[in-house]
Amino acid sequence: MTTGEYDPKVEWVKIYDKTNYYKSDTDQDNEEPMYGAKVTTTAAGYDTESATSYGYLTLSQIKNAMTAALGGANAPTSLDQVLYVDNSQLFSVIGSANDAATGIMSMNTFRDALAKNAIVYLPYRSAAQATANNIAVAKEGSTSDFTSPVEFKLIDKNPFFAPYDIKLADDKFATYERKMTYNGYGADTYASIVLPFKLTVDTNGDHKDDNGGFFEFTVGKMKENGLTYTSTPQNQGTDYQATAQFEKLNTDTEANKSYMVRLPRANASNNILFTVREKAALIEKTISKAQLNEDGMINNTLNGSAANFKSYHTYSGLRLNKADRPNVFYFSYNKFVALRNLRKEVFYMWPFRAAYEFSSSAGAKMFSIFNISFDENNTETTGITDIANEPTLAITTAYNTIIATANKDTELKIYNATGQNITRTIVKSGETRTYSVPTGLYIINGKKITVK
Repeated sequence: MTTGEYDPKVEWVKIYDKTNYYKSDTDQDNEEPMYGAKVTTTAAGYDTESATSYGYLTLSQIKNAMTAALGGANAPTSLDQVLYVDNSQLFSVIGSANDAATGIMSMNTFRDALAKNAIVYLPYRSAAQATANNIAVAKEGSTSDFTSPVEFKLIDKNPFFAPYDIKLADDKFATYERKMTYNGYGADTYASIVLPFKLTVDTNGDHKDDNGGFFEFTVGKMKENGLTYTSTPQNQGTDYQATAQFEKLNTDTEANKSYMVRLPRANASNNILFTVREKAALIEKTISKAQLNEDGMINNTLNGSAANFKSYHTYSGLRLNKADRPNVFYFSYNKFVALRNLRKEVFYMWPFRAAYEFSSSAGAKMFSIFNISFDENNTETTGITDIANEPTLAITTAYNTIIATANKDTELKIYNATGQNITRTIVKSGETRTYSVPTGLYIINGKKITVK
């Protein structure tokens, strides 16, 4: 390598124009843009194989150069807007294991200044600097083929972007913890999810883990021709509801595709709903810089007419305007709800989540909600009538769910088989209430209803 002083050069690459992410407890829907950084030097050196490369830099030099390059027309204003730092074209990167002991910046200190899900890419000679999570090391002779000798940890509700594939060592895990967003009822709960690595799944759709508990769950995807109405056409003046069947997978998931997860609520711990761990994972490069990425079309028929969904996912998070995308369905309280019925004008969607957009032809009535059923087609509807024998409250049951839709203000009382009160409330005209409950017999306004 040619000796001498090398000056760092930083090239910013804009990834997301806007985002929507949980930056802090007081800033839960930040929309600032995100960037990547490509680091080289102003002069080239020569490696031992006689192929031209850039020089060597310390982590302090790289951080100082990135800090000096902040601001401007196409640059972040802070290092915590940086989702990756690509040092792979450098001859080597120099750091230490302990800042205090050596006076030389460590990889932990360097990465802590970046975005929470930031990836640092290193040249192959700098494998010794892979001492923090989310560090990738180039294979010899390559600047686009990477491995990782460390754990990969993804932080929920924060943006993610990987410009290159990264294969983790055989004994290392990719980990993602889904944060709890609400405390509901029932024995089971659901979550939409997209990950940059595949999950191993058995023939019953279950992802298993040696840790058990909330590390294990069932994975499914929306089933074609599995959409059915769950509200009666008699409920004029109120929106229809539907139930969408999700089929359990019988093979591994695909990276960068959205899925639904079902898990027992009893497994939730503190603020963590569930944890994903995949050993020796392949982190696959992010396929798009778009905020909302299409996964594919799911074809359905309602009343003999086309009623299709497109599935989408986001790694950036985004804000959806109700006026622009009224037929988008977002996940809320164990069901998907139409954006057009949102009381506010804007929906805030965090990273690592999915949504569906509905399109239909004449004859397939629009609906406000679709509930989730995993391979069980056990939906039934019971109308509870007032003294004039006209429907005022439609009770629908799907998998571990009771749905009540009112045609006029109506009192709703639900008890379980032991007499315990589940709810006693007034359902307003045109309102829908959903309750997640364990399988069993329930008394709803004096009538026996079975929930499967």
